[in-house]
Amino acid sequence: MAILKVSDKKGSPEKTKLVGAHLPQQVSDYLMLYSLAHGISKTVIVRDEVQHWYDSQMEKEEELVKMIGTKARVEQKKWESKMTFKKNLRSELIRRNVNDDYIKTILTMLE
Repeated sequence: MAILKVSDKKGSPEKTKLVGAHLPQQVSDYLMLYSLAHGISKTVIVRDEVQHWYDSQMEKEEELVKMIGTKARVEQKKWESKMTFKKNLRSELIRRNVNDDYIKTILTMLE
């Protein structure tokens, strides 16, 4: 039984995905102390900060997808086989857990 309880006061959003990150030791230590002192889980603290960052972004998802497509077009010119490039790009996007709709849009930009 935990002596120093922390809670996820806001509850978990309906659909979530685990995103990992390495933090400097000093930040990690402070996060732990803050969590214990305020009784708030580290997950809530990090999730709130990331949500704040996300809400402040000016670029729409569609703009980011176009930027990725543009970068892919530049890289594609370096490849002899466009088909091999598209296949490798698709595999990389899947491996990075990019949404299927975004993958289709990016690959369509290469045609």
